[in-house]
Amino acid sequence: MAAGVDDFVRKPFRADEIFDRLARHLNVRYLNRPGAAVDWNEWESASLQALAKLPGNMREELRNGVISLDVNRIARVIRLVSDYDATLGAALAQRADRFAYTEILNALEYPAGGGVERGL
Repeated sequence: MAAGVDDFVRKPFRADEIFDRLARHLNVRYLNRPGAAVDWNEWESASLQALAKLPGNMREELRNGVISLDVNRIARVIRLVSDYDATLGAALAQRADRFAYTEILNALEYPAGGGVERGL
């Protein structure tokens, strides 16, 4: 703060925290379209179950894309996931846009209530 900064945000970054800080310092108010925003608390609680319900081949393809850090492959799978479950697709896209691949991989590896079938 002594160096002249007004605020800071620690990692891992959360979109709502960044927008709250921007609103405070810029004296702006954000208007969200209904259904456009992803509820991050909802992601934390529901994404594990939603990922576990995806078809095994889709989970495996997403997992392989994340492990290989193939951005195009990840984006392609997320588009497929969005067709299957729009809310989950939006949450995954938000994570991918922030390069939060570890979060996606952890959700795939450790779903709520048990392990993920890998088809290997």
